[in-house]
Amino acid sequence: MLVPPLYLFLANFISLVYWLVCVYEFHLVLQHATGGAYPIKPARAAWFHLIPVYDLWWAFKWPRELARFVNERLPAPLMRPDRTGLAVFFAFVIFLFLYRGFGMILLFWSASHLSRCLRYALAAKSASPEGPLPFS
Repeated sequence: MLVPPLYLFLANFISLVYWLVCVYEFHLVLQHATGGAYPIKPARAAWFHLIPVYDLWWAFKWPRELARFVNERLPAPLMRPDRTGLAVFFAFVIFLFLYRGFGMILLFWSASHLSRCLRYALAAKSASPEGPLPFS
């Protein structure tokens, strides 16, 4: 078994933790925007990425739900849910099995697309009258 050098292990670990924080933040914003009605809870969204085998299905499922949320809030569909799910799924597969650095680049590239589309959707309809969204 090949053991990676410590600096590669730390880089991979930190990027995975940061990815989980980003997934948590996406769902925290969605929870706040829907007043708690969004079906995926933030902690579950992040933790489901850590369950072996199920994480592959989860990497496909939650981006599809986010795309559906975005499309519901806009007058014309902006995202294709299945393609969005596949983009995150393939990036996650590349991260897990092929090349971690390139996979993480693809994950954060797809996350930036999700973030941009989510911003459009939240700007289209006021998220909540209470004030700004809880970005951290």
